[in-house]
Amino acid sequence: MTAPRRGRGENGASLVLALAFITLVSVSVAGVLSLAGSSFQTARVTRERVDERYAADGGVEIGIRALRDDYAQCAATSATAASLGTFTIDGRSVAITCQTLAGTSISVPGTPGTPGTPGNNALTVTDAATAVTVGSGTATDTINVAGPMFSAAAFTMSSSPKFAVAGTLSQRDPACTADQVTFAAKLTATPWTCVPAGTVGPDPNPSVVVPGGSQPATKTNGASCVILYPGKYTSRPTFVTGTNYYLASGTYYFHNLNTVTLQGKVFGGAPGTNTQAIGGVTPCATDAIAQTKDATYTPAGSGVTIVLGGSSILQVSNNAANRVELFTRVPGGADAAATPGVGVWARASGAGVNNYTASSTTTPLITAGPSSNVVIHGNVSLPNGGAKLAPLLNAAATAGQRAQLAGGAVLARLEITSSTGANGAVIAAGTGDTPGTPATERRILLTATAPPLGTGAPTGLRATITLPATQGGAPTVLSWRLV
Repeated sequence: MTAPRRGRGENGASLVLALAFITLVSVSVAGVLSLAGSSFQTARVTRERVDERYAADGGVEIGIRALRDDYAQCAATSATAASLGTFTIDGRSVAITCQTLAGTSISVPGTPGTPGTPGNNALTVTDAATAVTVGSGTATDTINVAGPMFSAAAFTMSSSPKFAVAGTLSQRDPACTADQVTFAAKLTATPWTCVPAGTVGPDPNPSVVVPGGSQPATKTNGASCVILYPGKYTSRPTFVTGTNYYLASGTYYFHNLNTVTLQGKVFGGAPGTNTQAIGGVTPCATDAIAQTKDATYTPAGSGVTIVLGGSSILQVSNNAANRVELFTRVPGGADAAATPGVGVWARASGAGVNNYTASSTTTPLITAGPSSNVVIHGNVSLPNGGAKLAPLLNAAATAGQRAQLAGGAVLARLEITSSTGANGAVIAAGTGDTPGTPATERRILLTATAPPLGTGAPTGLRATITLPATQGGAPTVLSWRLV
């Protein structure tokens, strides 16, 4: 008898299920692991890109600070970018560039019309608040400036005579536009030009060599001739009407003397190439005679420079019998390094000038009245101080139309005092300078580029900013974007 067969039924099914489950789990795990790897890679790349962005952000911030603190960087408009350097930020070397799209941080002073001669503008008046005041006088009279002129501020001419500039009058706006309306009938120039606020007036900024040591002794040449010598004066020299004075050629430093009043007939230095402008005056000595009177003096160059320091003021007395003529200084010997052509010089700071005490007076130069017969052939350089000038009366003023400041002047302020009967008077003369240009607000494109750690494109950030014309102001950010 044959035994009954056992049915196979579900024999081995569990193995198949187990194998299927293992396969499914393996595939799922592989997928999950692959997804996790991709996620980790994406997170790493994202983190690197964020780090690059932060580094580039930091680069732009560094660039803004660099431009704010150093106005020489990207100073003028340019068609190309300039490097501000490479900086390590968060482990990345970030390159920073700047490109000025508009404006300039460069303030350009005016230039003299004749090389080597300072102050060829007849007048440059620099004070932005009160530039030129013309005092009362006959309304039909005319006070003249024989050459170009620059004014940083408005004129004050309430009940004054007319004022004529024989050359270009460059005047800052908004004062210029207003004055052209207010003083259309009083002030003439050929032409009268309005220039932007902040325009820099011509200032050759001449240098001087200030003498030190002890005050030189005076000498005499006959009964009524006093000879003064170049050097440092700490005691006020005395000038008396009726006496002749000869200032031997060189540089004179008046140190804390308060007011030094020039009286008598004062002949300042050897004329050199100057033509004597005041008639009837014969010098009572020469440089050669001065040397014979004092063997320690060695003539060098010609003319005189008067340096005013501390409280010193140079005043010309109001006496028709007096005559003062100071000739243009041509340096030599002890002051050979000085700028040629300086007549009177003072500064509000003594920085960088040996032996000099800064001028503390607001008006270092004064002509006391309409009979102050004076001609200063050299440039009067008082950019921090003013001059108070009285126009000469008709008889003196019209004699050759000579100017009191014949070598031009750079002044902070000019006050022309009462001028009744001074028709035709010439305050200053010069051949003409070129006005400078002011610094302006700059618009600058800043770019910071951070390289990737691995492969890929670098991250760049670009910002457009503006910086004010004057250093110290806050920058303004106009845009900030990825590139």
